[in-house]
Amino acid sequence: MRRISQTADTNRNSFYYHYDSLEDLARKAFQDNAAGTRPLVSSLLAGFQSDADLNVQLDDNMVTHARRVMLCARSESPFLRGMVHELLREAWFDELGIDEVLLTEDERIQTDFVFTGLVGVLGSKVVAQSPQVMPRLATSPVGQASIATLRRIAQRQADESCIDSSS
Repeated sequence: MRRISQTADTNRNSFYYHYDSLEDLARKAFQDNAAGTRPLVSSLLAGFQSDADLNVQLDDNMVTHARRVMLCARSESPFLRGMVHELLREAWFDELGIDEVLLTEDERIQTDFVFTGLVGVLGSKVVAQSPQVMPRLATSPVGQASIATLRRIAQRQADESCIDSSS
């Protein structure tokens, strides 16, 4: 707290006026950057879903936000890595129409595997040095298997929803 207050050229009371804790500061900073990366997360998902050219047009602002999110993925902190995991999970569940409440136990394990793997990749040195690797991952066999898993879950939920509504 002392180092943060000194770096910000403020006192600890001012810090606590704006934030409840260091985790609160980290969460708010992450949320600011996560909002700026949501189009990128969606673009990668779109890449998984099509064979179209994956040269995603990124503006400088989005790249800056994405780099900050990747810093959290590279962190040793389970809290920071967990926020990246949740960002990916929420964005992709929203895009695919997956309702987390309706996941089976097996589907929870599968989705956790997919998103934990993505966080690991985002936090890797390879991606840090060359972010262009991510679109290539999207079209790789591992990427295609990941999105196929998520699609199957979304389809199962949609099918069950149709059955429930027709009953």
